Amino acid sequence: MTDNHIGILGRIQLVLKIQGFSSQIIDPTEDNPVSTLVVTIADPKTESGSRGIELRLVPRFGINDDEREKENVRIQFYSQICDGVAISNYPELFRFILSLNAKLPLIGFHYSETLNMVFFHNFTTLSKDQPVADDQIVVDVTYTCAYILNTFGHMMLEVATGQKQAEQLINEVAELYRPK
Repeated sequence: MTDNHIGILGRIQLVLKIQGFSSQIIDPTEDNPVSTLVVTIADPKTESGSRGIELRLVPRFGINDDEREKENVRIQFYSQICDGVAISNYPELFRFILSLNAKLPLIGFHYSETLNMVFFHNFTTLSKDQPVADDQIVVDVTYTCAYILNTFGHMMLEVATGQKQAEQLINEVAELYRPK
């Protein structure tokens, strides 16, 4: 990760702090070779009352350093929902993920079979020369991710743990967006 990328994460951290978000930059590790800005969002439906959204700059592979510096920056927004999903819950989980992502196309809930984990994922691209616009984009995407996780994260956990069936949750989602 270049010093420029550390500077970008630091700027994002400051912009989000102004909006009232707390966060910290985590240095690269063997398991995660890139610096990560972990933003804490309030989520009253979790045991801890909060949830983390990890922001990482997405590296471009297969290009040289000169080309990389000319590229627009891409930021990944990531949050783990749960791991250790029982095989018996797979059909309902997959049905709910597909249905939710189809009904609300901005959502990015996924399941990793390799990691046996449900997670949320989104990303955005920033410009090279419009920092004020980039700041607003990061703020908007962070608020959007927080809304999606607060509204649907607990539902994803309920179906992944077998507490509720996909159909019941799909009906709850439909009710949320039914015109009143």
